[in-house]
Amino acid sequence: MTTLSTVPVYAAPNRDTQVIFALTGTGANFVRVWVTAAPPGSELRKKLDDSGLSRIPFYEGDGGEKRPERRRFDVGGKYTLVAQEYTRGASSYGGGYQRSPDGAPSETKVGGEATLSLFIGQRLTSEISVGADTVTVVLWVWDATIRATTQATHGEVSPAVLATSGTTKALAVIESTSVRNALIDLVDVAAGTAVGDVATVFADLIAKWNAHLIETGIHQTDDADNGLPVALGSTASAKALAEGVTEAIPKLRQHYLNDAVMGGVASGRDSADYHEKAGVKKNDNRNLPLIAGASELSDSYWAVADLCRSYDGHRAALTYHLFSDTVNLLADRPALMALGEVVLSVLASTSAVAPPTQSSGAMWLIASAGFAEKPL
Repeated sequence: MTTLSTVPVYAAPNRDTQVIFALTGTGANFVRVWVTAAPPGSELRKKLDDSGLSRIPFYEGDGGEKRPERRRFDVGGKYTLVAQEYTRGASSYGGGYQRSPDGAPSETKVGGEATLSLFIGQRLTSEISVGADTVTVVLWVWDATIRATTQATHGEVSPAVLATSGTTKALAVIESTSVRNALIDLVDVAAGTAVGDVATVFADLIAKWNAHLIETGIHQTDDADNGLPVALGSTASAKALAEGVTEAIPKLRQHYLNDAVMGGVASGRDSADYHEKAGVKKNDNRNLPLIAGASELSDSYWAVADLCRSYDGHRAALTYHLFSDTVNLLADRPALMALGEVVLSVLASTSAVAPPTQSSGAMWLIASAGFAEKPL
């Protein structure tokens, strides 16, 4: 049965691509290939739709590296092809006049038709936005897997985080070593593995959060006000996840700020004494969630990453606790969520850690006083 490969191995839309068909049938020396399905919006899909046929010609020839199909695919995605191999010219030529049918080389089918999948890269993006600072996560996928891209072959380097807003804080994200390392961890990883199960992560966060609130010896007093319903972790839909995340965010804020809940209403900062050391109430302002709520699935995914970042920073901090909570640790997060956490950690930082291309003075003003760089 025919097999295919491409040059480059990971071909991108609107770039020169060679599709190479390798013949494997005994005695086969010729192959015909048809397209049976193509991504919406592609030229091949339009031809299929306009023809009203179940297949249209794509290639015919000897196959092999010397006779590839050279083409620029205009849309990324999955193209389904059908190939039939032949032994051509095995019988003697005949025919006694010009264009005699008997004068054509004979063709004998070799085996049955082979269905082939041709994947052209798809570029996927998602924004992480906090106030004026917005970055865009860029991933390219072929079939089920995230692959690295290069400027020369694909037009950009990825996986990547782009500073969409162009703010200095966003630029600090793209130059962060931790962000770059998290991007490397996404290469050659199945997309499903990289994304993980956000509902499972959220459910684990809820369980560990509720345990943290009453963990022995951690707080001056247990927090019975800001627990989260376990049912929030049973996210059957994108809408349910968004609602659950939006409900969780104020609970974390109230706990961090010693905010008691009376009759279902938050009483205000330091109305409780969860975080008190030597008679002094301690507000955790450093680890407050950055993302205020969620409405879309993309918002919810990064909001869960933000909650994980926030909780991890809070539970371990001795500034606000009698002892660091080393018991209620979160389970490992999938690689894409881990990337979100390090991105949000850079955006949340109030310290002036300057990237290699920025002056420390500018970073102090930006990170600690909210300045923005505005050239003349």
